[in-house]
Amino acid sequence: MNAEQVYLFQHALLRDAAYQLQLPADRARLHAMAFHVVESVHGGSPPEPPPLDGPDTLRFEPHSTDSVAAELAMHAAIACEALHDARLVSARKRYLYRAAEHAGASHCWEESSALWLELASLVERRARGKALFCAGQALSRIGLKHRARPCFEEALGIARSEQNRRAEGAALALLASCFEQAGDVTQGELLNRQALVCFREVGDSLMAGYVQNASAMICQITGRVQEAESLFREAIEVLRNSKDQALYGLALGNLANLYAHTDRSAQSEALYAQALAIVRSSGARFHEGGLLSNMAGLQSHLGRLEVAERMFEEALVILREVGHRLHEAITIKNLACLRRDMGRTQQAEQELAIALALHDEIGDRRNQGVALANLAELYAHTGREDMAESTFNRALSILREVNDLHNVASTLVSLGNQHRHKGRLKLAEKSLLDAVQILEQMNNKKGQAAALSNLASVFSDAGRNAEAEEMYLQALALQRELCAREDEGSTLGNLAGFYARTGQTGLALTFFEEALAIHREAGNRRFEGIHSCELGLLQLDLGKTVLARELWQHGAALLKTIGALGELARKTAEMQRACTRFETPAFEAH
Repeated sequence: MNAEQVYLFQHALLRDAAYQLQLPADRARLHAMAFHVVESVHGGSPPEPPPLDGPDTLRFEPHSTDSVAAELAMHAAIACEALHDARLVSARKRYLYRAAEHAGASHCWEESSALWLELASLVERRARGKALFCAGQALSRIGLKHRARPCFEEALGIARSEQNRRAEGAALALLASCFEQAGDVTQGELLNRQALVCFREVGDSLMAGYVQNASAMICQITGRVQEAESLFREAIEVLRNSKDQALYGLALGNLANLYAHTDRSAQSEALYAQALAIVRSSGARFHEGGLLSNMAGLQSHLGRLEVAERMFEEALVILREVGHRLHEAITIKNLACLRRDMGRTQQAEQELAIALALHDEIGDRRNQGVALANLAELYAHTGREDMAESTFNRALSILREVNDLHNVASTLVSLGNQHRHKGRLKLAEKSLLDAVQILEQMNNKKGQAAALSNLASVFSDAGRNAEAEEMYLQALALQRELCAREDEGSTLGNLAGFYARTGQTGLALTFFEEALAIHREAGNRRFEGIHSCELGLLQLDLGKTVLARELWQHGAALLKTIGALGELARKTAEMQRACTRFETPAFEAH
């Protein structure tokens, strides 16, 4: 400890000791004096804020004392302990209100929540209900909905006892989001329906639109895609001309998400751009960060990896600025998946650990399950097969618990591939058939085609060649219908491998070349590596050893570059067996 630190430490001790030596009445007078001095220096007493039990249409007006409102509330509270001055009691409430509003406007959401809760302890019934609601709302904004839930539950009880249907609807709507984040989507949907009845009864179309948007998101999560789209469109029409254009932009962005998940990338991209313009013009930084993160996900899906990375990083800056921990965690998770695909596997693993810790902290079960599935994919990608399988199973358990059908299906596909690589073909077939059934139910044709392509590979490994070929062609037709070029390339390459194994060399050569052209066009280095290795082994079978070596080494180098160690190990083993069979020295990886 240096001299300055010693001085500061001793000064603090002396200050506290001197403070404690004051009699309670003297301390109270000192705090009252401090209150009046600080208030006068910062512009004098502000006007009363809108009453907590008044109409929501009244707006809070900032004042020059707001930056010291928390300090003023503290001085007033201690002064009141001995002086019993009604003016100081009233001032304490006024400044707690102003401090809570100021903390929220500064994105200090936990501080804002604590101030609202302190105010709630000082006011009666309807005003207490509003303060509790505001405390819960502040925590919800940063994803801490497990802590917000008791606030909303008490606020709901007060609203019902006061027969305040608007306040009841608001508490129900945000309580619904608490249940949805905790994984109880059934209860979340029930509460949303009750909230919608309240808002329609009092004629609040803005909040009715908010609830329809939230209900649509639950429908999408649980696989009712058509119902979700219908609800999103209803919400958009309700919100189009509302005073809250940020909420209108958010609903447009959610519909764009649905388009992205149902293979309508062009529509999704256009709608995202419209939503972003609206959100930015309304100054809603809180929504802007989440929207940018979702847009980055679409760019990643379209193979524009550098653009996606920049967008994710821009989103993170905004989300950290406004304290939105839920979307920060989701964005870190998605950025980690992008970096895995770019070959930065160590960085990706570190970021997934951060995302998991954040999801655990805020009690977000659904996204915790998604992040675990992403971590399992990374383990599989880097050759840690046993860790991958156990982590997939952990993720699947959570995703089934919260009824997230979209991510259940994608995790089943990944788990099916793990079973296939270990030779457990019956288990692989069951996982993939279960995924196909869910994806059919969700009308997710793109996901269905990918699952069918993987199932065809299982049939091929099992020697069920007629079924395998039929399923590859079925998947390929769907992917071409959807213009899903990257997926089409993967299926073409897998079908080429099937033709190579079944002696149909001409078809195999043609399809490999088509697949590799698509992989290069889409920037899909993983499948370019896999299929280049497989084409190399086909050329070895045709006696073209030099070309075979070049192709295999090119593919192996790509897999090594992106950190796909599991695939590299499998392709190396296949190459060594082929070279032994043809009495050729094994190819050396660069």
